Amino acid sequence: MSVNDKLEKIKNIILNDGFCTVNELIKQVEYSPSSIRRYLSILEKKGVIERWHGGAASPEYSRLSYVSRMNINKEKKEEIGKKAASLVKDGDVVILDAGSTASMVLNNIIDKKGLTVITTAVNIAKKLSTMSNFEVILIGGVFNLETNSMLGHLARLALEYINANIAFVACDSISSELDIMLANFELAELKKAIIKSATVKVLIADSSKFGKISIASIGKIDIFDKVVIDCGLSQEYREKIKKYGIELII
Repeated sequence: MSVNDKLEKIKNIILNDGFCTVNELIKQVEYSPSSIRRYLSILEKKGVIERWHGGAASPEYSRLSYVSRMNINKEKKEEIGKKAASLVKDGDVVILDAGSTASMVLNNIIDKKGLTVITTAVNIAKKLSTMSNFEVILIGGVFNLETNSMLGHLARLALEYINANIAFVACDSISSELDIMLANFELAELKKAIIKSATVKVLIADSSKFGKISIASIGKIDIFDKVVIDCGLSQEYREKIKKYGIELII
Protein backbone atom coordinates (compact mmCIF):
# COMPACT_ATOMS: atom_id res chain seq x y z
CA MET A 1 0.00 0.00 0.00
CA SER A 2 1.41 3.41 -0.98
CA VAL A 3 1.91 6.27 1.47
CA ASN A 4 -0.98 8.17 -0.13
CA ASP A 5 -3.26 5.17 0.35
CA LYS A 6 -2.24 4.93 4.02
CA LEU A 7 -2.86 8.63 4.51
CA GLU A 8 -6.29 8.31 2.90
CA LYS A 9 -7.16 5.35 5.14
CA ILE A 10 -6.20 7.20 8.33
CA LYS A 11 -7.95 10.38 7.19
CA ASN A 12 -11.20 8.52 6.52
CA ILE A 13 -11.18 6.86 9.93
CA ILE A 14 -10.72 10.20 11.70
CA LEU A 15 -13.31 12.03 9.60
CA ASN A 16 -15.87 9.26 10.12
CA ASP A 17 -15.29 8.94 13.90
CA GLY A 18 -14.76 12.64 14.61
CA PHE A 19 -11.97 11.89 17.06
CA CYS A 20 -9.55 8.97 17.24
CA THR A 21 -6.61 8.25 19.55
CA VAL A 22 -3.24 7.06 18.28
CA ASN A 23 -3.81 3.72 19.98
CA GLU A 24 -7.19 3.29 18.30
CA LEU A 25 -5.60 4.01 14.91
CA ILE A 26 -2.82 1.49 15.58
CA LYS A 27 -5.44 -1.14 16.35
CA GLN A 28 -7.45 -0.41 13.20
CA VAL A 29 -4.70 0.00 10.60
CA GLU A 30 -1.85 -1.98 12.23
CA TYR A 31 0.85 0.58 11.47
CA SER A 32 3.64 1.35 13.94
CA PRO A 33 3.14 4.21 16.45
CA SER A 34 5.91 6.23 14.80
CA SER A 35 4.29 5.80 11.37
CA ILE A 36 0.89 6.84 12.71
CA ARG A 37 2.32 10.00 14.25
CA ARG A 38 4.21 10.81 11.06
CA TYR A 39 1.06 10.39 8.94
CA LEU A 40 -0.95 12.52 11.39
CA SER A 41 1.63 15.29 11.08
CA ILE A 42 1.34 15.17 7.29
CA LEU A 43 -2.47 15.30 7.43
CA GLU A 44 -2.34 18.17 9.92
CA LYS A 45 -0.06 20.19 7.64
CA LYS A 46 -2.54 19.64 4.83
CA GLY A 47 -5.31 21.00 7.06
CA VAL A 48 -7.30 17.77 6.84
CA ILE A 49 -7.24 16.94 10.57
CA GLU A 50 -6.28 18.64 13.84
CA ARG A 51 -3.90 17.08 16.35
CA TRP A 52 -5.12 16.67 19.94
CA HIS A 53 -3.44 15.20 22.99
CA GLY A 54 -3.05 11.50 22.23
CA GLY A 55 -4.82 11.55 18.89
CA ALA A 56 -6.47 13.62 16.19
CA ALA A 57 -9.88 15.06 15.34
CA SER A 58 -11.74 16.25 12.30
CA PRO A 59 -12.01 20.06 12.01
CA GLU A 60 -15.76 19.76 12.49
CA TYR A 61 -15.35 17.84 15.74
CA SER A 62 -12.83 20.37 17.03
CA ARG A 63 -15.30 23.18 16.38
CA LEU A 64 -18.03 21.50 18.41
CA SER A 65 -19.00 23.69 21.32
CA TYR A 66 -19.28 22.26 24.82
CA VAL A 67 -23.06 22.42 24.47
CA SER A 68 -22.88 20.41 21.25
CA ARG A 69 -20.81 17.72 22.92
CA MET A 70 -23.41 17.55 25.67
CA ASN A 71 -25.86 16.32 23.04
CA ILE A 72 -23.73 13.31 22.06
CA ASN A 73 -25.38 10.24 23.64
CA LYS A 74 -27.50 12.69 25.63
CA GLU A 75 -30.23 10.21 26.57
CA LYS A 76 -27.68 7.73 27.88
CA LYS A 77 -25.99 10.44 29.93
CA GLU A 78 -29.30 11.62 31.36
CA GLU A 79 -30.04 8.04 32.41
CA ILE A 80 -26.66 7.78 34.11
CA GLY A 81 -27.09 11.18 35.79
CA LYS A 82 -30.34 10.17 37.48
CA LYS A 83 -28.95 6.88 38.78
CA ALA A 84 -25.69 8.41 39.98
CA ALA A 85 -27.48 11.25 41.81
CA SER A 86 -29.41 8.71 43.89
CA LEU A 87 -26.11 7.84 45.60
CA VAL A 88 -25.80 11.37 47.04
CA LYS A 89 -27.18 12.08 50.51
CA ASP A 90 -28.07 15.42 52.08
CA GLY A 91 -24.99 16.94 53.70
CA ASP A 92 -22.47 15.04 51.57
CA VAL A 93 -19.19 16.43 50.32
CA VAL A 94 -19.25 15.59 46.60
CA ILE A 95 -16.55 15.81 43.94
CA LEU A 96 -17.94 16.27 40.43
CA ASP A 97 -15.55 15.64 37.57
CA ALA A 98 -15.60 17.73 34.41
CA GLY A 99 -17.58 16.53 31.41
CA SER A 100 -21.07 16.20 30.02
CA THR A 101 -21.98 13.11 32.07
CA ALA A 102 -20.97 14.84 35.31
CA SER A 103 -23.18 17.77 34.29
CA MET A 104 -26.10 15.35 34.10
CA VAL A 105 -25.34 14.21 37.66
CA LEU A 106 -25.42 17.85 38.71
CA ASN A 107 -28.85 18.33 37.13
CA ASN A 108 -30.21 15.62 39.41
CA ILE A 109 -28.73 16.71 42.75
CA ILE A 110 -29.93 20.30 42.79
CA ASP A 111 -32.76 19.41 45.19
CA LYS A 112 -30.36 17.95 47.77
CA LYS A 113 -29.70 19.92 50.96
CA GLY A 114 -26.48 21.00 52.60
CA LEU A 115 -24.12 19.70 49.93
CA THR A 116 -20.55 20.81 49.47
CA VAL A 117 -19.69 20.35 45.80
CA ILE A 118 -16.06 20.37 44.71
CA THR A 119 -15.29 20.51 41.01
CA THR A 120 -12.61 21.31 38.46
CA ALA A 121 -15.30 22.17 35.90
CA VAL A 122 -15.93 25.87 35.33
CA ASN A 123 -19.43 25.34 33.89
CA ILE A 124 -20.50 23.25 36.89
CA ALA A 125 -19.21 25.83 39.37
CA LYS A 126 -20.95 28.61 37.46
CA LYS A 127 -24.29 26.81 37.52
CA LEU A 128 -23.96 26.05 41.25
CA SER A 129 -23.04 29.66 42.06
CA THR A 130 -26.72 30.61 41.87
CA MET A 131 -27.79 27.98 44.41
CA SER A 132 -27.73 29.12 48.03
CA ASN A 133 -28.23 25.58 49.40
CA PHE A 134 -24.78 24.45 48.17
CA GLU A 135 -21.25 25.33 49.19
CA VAL A 136 -19.20 25.39 46.01
CA ILE A 137 -15.44 24.88 45.75
CA LEU A 138 -13.86 25.39 42.33
CA ILE A 139 -10.43 23.76 42.20
CA GLY A 140 -7.85 26.13 40.73
CA GLY A 141 -5.22 25.34 38.11
CA VAL A 142 -4.50 25.83 34.43
CA PHE A 143 -7.67 26.31 32.39
CA ASN A 144 -8.13 23.73 29.62
CA LEU A 145 -10.45 24.85 26.83
CA GLU A 146 -11.13 21.35 25.49
CA THR A 147 -12.54 20.13 28.83
CA ASN A 148 -13.75 23.51 30.15
CA SER A 149 -11.94 22.67 33.37
CA MET A 150 -8.84 23.16 35.49
CA LEU A 151 -5.80 20.89 35.15
CA GLY A 152 -2.19 20.79 36.28
CA HIS A 153 -0.09 20.62 39.41
CA LEU A 154 -2.07 23.26 41.32
CA ALA A 155 -5.31 21.35 40.81
CA ARG A 156 -3.75 18.10 42.00
CA LEU A 157 -2.19 19.84 44.99
CA ALA A 158 -5.54 21.31 46.06
CA LEU A 159 -7.18 17.88 45.86
CA GLU A 160 -4.67 16.50 48.36
CA TYR A 161 -6.43 18.59 51.04
CA ILE A 162 -9.90 17.31 50.14
CA ASN A 163 -11.72 14.50 51.94
CA ALA A 164 -15.03 13.90 50.14
CA ASN A 165 -17.79 11.41 50.84
CA ILE A 166 -18.20 10.55 47.17
CA ALA A 167 -16.61 11.36 43.81
CA PHE A 168 -18.07 10.96 40.33
CA VAL A 169 -15.36 10.39 37.74
CA ALA A 170 -15.66 10.18 33.95
CA CYS A 171 -13.25 8.75 31.39
CA ASP A 172 -12.60 8.81 27.63
CA SER A 173 -12.62 5.07 27.05
CA ILE A 174 -12.69 1.64 28.70
CA SER A 175 -10.66 -1.11 27.06
CA SER A 176 -11.85 -4.65 26.45
CA GLU A 177 -9.76 -5.61 29.50
CA LEU A 178 -11.52 -2.91 31.57
CA ASP A 179 -8.63 -0.45 31.75
CA ILE A 180 -9.93 3.06 32.49
CA MET A 181 -8.35 5.38 29.94
CA LEU A 182 -7.93 9.10 29.20
CA ALA A 183 -6.88 11.04 26.12
CA ASN A 184 -3.84 12.63 27.79
CA PHE A 185 -1.52 12.01 30.72
CA GLU A 186 -2.19 15.29 32.52
CA LEU A 187 -5.90 14.54 32.67
CA ALA A 188 -5.15 11.01 33.84
CA GLU A 189 -3.09 12.31 36.77
CA LEU A 190 -5.91 14.64 37.78
CA LYS A 191 -8.42 11.77 37.78
CA LYS A 192 -6.10 9.77 40.06
CA ALA A 193 -6.00 12.71 42.48
CA ILE A 194 -9.81 12.94 42.49
CA ILE A 195 -10.11 9.23 43.23
CA LYS A 196 -7.68 9.48 46.17
CA SER A 197 -9.71 12.34 47.65
CA ALA A 198 -12.99 10.44 48.10
CA THR A 199 -14.24 7.63 50.30
CA VAL A 200 -16.63 6.28 47.64
CA LYS A 201 -15.39 6.35 44.07
CA VAL A 202 -17.99 6.16 41.29
CA LEU A 203 -17.24 5.73 37.59
CA ILE A 204 -19.81 7.35 35.29
CA ALA A 205 -19.54 6.29 31.65
CA ASP A 206 -21.96 5.61 28.84
CA SER A 207 -21.81 2.28 27.05
CA SER A 208 -20.23 3.76 23.91
CA LYS A 209 -16.96 4.16 25.84
CA PHE A 210 -16.45 0.39 26.15
CA GLY A 211 -14.13 -1.57 23.90
CA LYS A 212 -12.03 1.47 23.06
CA ILE A 213 -8.58 2.62 24.10
CA SER A 214 -6.88 5.94 24.77
CA ILE A 215 -3.27 6.87 25.44
CA ALA A 216 -3.26 7.01 29.26
CA SER A 217 -4.55 4.40 31.72
CA ILE A 218 -5.35 5.16 35.37
CA GLY A 219 -5.86 1.51 36.30
CA LYS A 220 -8.37 -1.31 36.09
CA ILE A 221 -12.05 -0.74 36.76
CA ASP A 222 -11.68 -2.01 40.33
CA ILE A 223 -10.14 1.31 41.42
CA PHE A 224 -13.83 2.28 41.69
CA ASP A 225 -16.39 1.11 44.23
CA LYS A 226 -19.38 1.57 41.94
CA VAL A 227 -19.93 1.86 38.20
CA VAL A 228 -22.98 3.66 36.79
CA ILE A 229 -23.72 2.76 33.17
CA ASP A 230 -26.69 3.10 30.82
CA CYS A 231 -28.79 0.06 29.91
CA GLY A 232 -27.06 -0.25 26.53
CA LEU A 233 -24.06 -2.04 28.07
CA SER A 234 -23.63 -5.52 26.60
CA GLN A 235 -24.04 -8.64 28.69
CA GLU A 236 -20.39 -9.50 28.05
CA TYR A 237 -19.16 -6.35 29.78
CA ARG A 238 -21.71 -6.67 32.57
CA GLU A 239 -20.28 -10.10 33.41
CA LYS A 240 -16.69 -8.83 33.21
CA ILE A 241 -17.42 -6.01 35.65
CA LYS A 242 -19.21 -8.30 38.10
CA LYS A 243 -16.13 -10.55 38.25
CA TYR A 244 -14.27 -7.65 39.86
CA GLY A 245 -16.85 -7.54 42.68
CA ILE A 246 -17.85 -3.95 41.90
CA GLU A 247 -21.39 -2.71 42.33
CA LEU A 248 -22.81 -2.23 38.85
CA ILE A 249 -25.71 0.23 38.61
CA ILE A 250 -27.66 0.05 35.34
